[in-house]
Amino acid sequence: GGLHLHRHPQLIAPPARIAALDLIRGVVVLGIVAINVASFAGPPSWSYMPGGAGPRSTADIWAFATGFVLFEGKMRALFSILFGAGLLLFIDRAEAAGRDGAGLQLRRLGWLALFGYLHFALLWDGDILFLYAAAGLAALLLRRADPAPMLAAALLLFTAWQINGATKWVDAASAEQLVRAGAASAKTEAGYHAQIAKRRLQDAEALVVKRGPYWRDVGHKVMEKPFYPLTLVVVVIGETLPWMLIGMALHRSGFFAGGWPRRRLWQMALIGTGLGGLATLAIAPAVARLVGTDLSA
Repeated sequence: GGLHLHRHPQLIAPPARIAALDLIRGVVVLGIVAINVASFAGPPSWSYMPGGAGPRSTADIWAFATGFVLFEGKMRALFSILFGAGLLLFIDRAEAAGRDGAGLQLRRLGWLALFGYLHFALLWDGDILFLYAAAGLAALLLRRADPAPMLAAALLLFTAWQINGATKWVDAASAEQLVRAGAASAKTEAGYHAQIAKRRLQDAEALVVKRGPYWRDVGHKVMEKPFYPLTLVVVVIGETLPWMLIGMALHRSGFFAGGWPRRRLWQMALIGTGLGGLATLAIAPAVARLVGTDLSA
């Protein structure tokens, strides 16, 4: 029984690669692309509201619902978990070879932050490499913790962050529901439509820049929002860091290296996928209805 979150004895020579990590990472990257591909051609909002303003076809709605059920959130979480596990795996390999694993990993994170900022400025403003470098730096501070307290800290931080984030959206969600039900006051409905109009205008402006000359897009990002990668860290690190810590805890417990009983792995897979899948499927119709309804008029 239990989750086997004891510290797994370190091997004298940790494996250069763990096949399971590479396989899952490849699948995850493709899943992330499936969600982000919409924002490659338009503003970031297109990843969670297909096509922005205007009518949406049945195919649009089905494509969005499929991505919501299979990929949204799940791929991002898995990638962060694998990043945390890979961070420790690199340190273990370096230390087994008599090198300063933490120092080398710190240098790697520095390069990742640099490449992430260049990726944001020169290619795509949805970059997450800078975020992962910052979250990885924070995770390094907890690298020597035992798996159980590391997991507990991750779950506590994740839960607190999600509760705090949800409370900030309560008023907006309530206003939208009142508008949809036709029960909103004139003031509430006017405020709702004003907010939607503001976001649509921002999307339209972003689309003009993105579809204009390349140099104008780069200049806009560098001059108008040079600190956006740092802003993203502040907004998202409470979600990304806990996942990394979970990956680190799993690695320390031998999860990825075959240290857990196969029966326990099957139990976790069935229970986790079953409960999560059922919950996602249960709310998918409501999400599809929201996507298919345009209340911006």
